[in-house]
Amino acid sequence: MTADSAAFELRVRPSSKKDSLPLFRSLRPEDLRELSVGCPTEAQCLHSIRAGIQRSDPCYTVHVAGRPVAVFGAIPGVVRGEPVGICWLLGSNDLVNPLSNRTRFIRESEKWLNTLHEHYPTLWNLIDSRNSVHLRWVRWLGFDISNSIELGHDRIVFHEIIRKS
Repeated sequence: MTADSAAFELRVRPSSKKDSLPLFRSLRPEDLRELSVGCPTEAQCLHSIRAGIQRSDPCYTVHVAGRPVAVFGAIPGVVRGEPVGICWLLGSNDLVNPLSNRTRFIRESEKWLNTLHEHYPTLWNLIDSRNSVHLRWVRWLGFDISNSIELGHDRIVFHEIIRKS
């Protein structure tokens, strides 16, 4: 996911609000399901993505040939009195398919996570317990998975994830 990648490979650049709509239209079902717990309508979900891009410092878009396939960043926050970066990522299937994209994304994930750590010694968020792929990935990245809470009208279980630099 570097600037010297060939065309049609993953590249990363700073995000802009215009990335939200094309990404929203192609979100992985798992990402949309998790996002929908906090915003029950499509308009609210799209607004949530735009707000995430706007509030994040920093925020990056992963793209293939200019088409957004993922957006990630960290929003400044406080959890239990401690300053944190509320880290997040939303992606489309093109982030992990074909296999070459998946391999590159996984290999470079830690580098980009360390970039977020340059801004925030502690990264934190809640993750949908139904999303086994995300849970495996954050464990592999060194996040601790702890407290479980129920969110939303349907009382979906989310796990707290924390990673310190």
